[in-house]
Amino acid sequence: MSTINLINTEIDNEKRFIDKNDFAIIVNYHESYIRRLCQDGRLEATKDGNKWLIDTQGEKVKKLIQERAAINTINNSKIDTNNIKNTESTQNQSFDVPELINKLIHSQELLIQYAEQAGQAKLLTDNLITKENDVKYWQEKYFEIQQELNKQIQESNQLRYENEKLQEKSTMLEVENQHLKQKTFFGIKFGK
Repeated sequence: MSTINLINTEIDNEKRFIDKNDFAIIVNYHESYIRRLCQDGRLEATKDGNKWLIDTQGEKVKKLIQERAAINTINNSKIDTNNIKNTESTQNQSFDVPELINKLIHSQELLIQYAEQAGQAKLLTDNLITKENDVKYWQEKYFEIQQELNKQIQESNQLRYENEKLQEKSTMLEVENQHLKQKTFFGIKFGK
């Protein structure tokens, strides 16, 4: 039985809702990926306690099944392109070539779309990292400048203090000089 028929049989014969783990086996994905699809709302599913139940009648679920069936069919079939016209070999397998080609094209378009989204996410992430690094750089620069400014302020305050002391000393020397000019030494007056 081909993969497409196996998937259709397993889903058609089951209830409308199936367990996430069973669904993961059917579509050949890891159950953690299916859980993530359910959590993100990318599959129609409901949560029953700790279990996710997949709605097999949901459009997103059907689309995923069709995509996986096409991929599995391609992976599992041995199609000789020279013998496509041989109807016996294509009738023994349960798919028709135009439909398979359409599914392949659709799958390819989806893969391209996913790759573009992944590339955009990578660019966004790189951009955020760059911006984060820029922010860190400018924060460091700000703190360096702030420290340098504080150091300059301290030096300026120290110089101002030393200047005031020198002015006081100068004033005292001037007073002393004036005082000496008025004094006499052995009867001789030194000031003018």
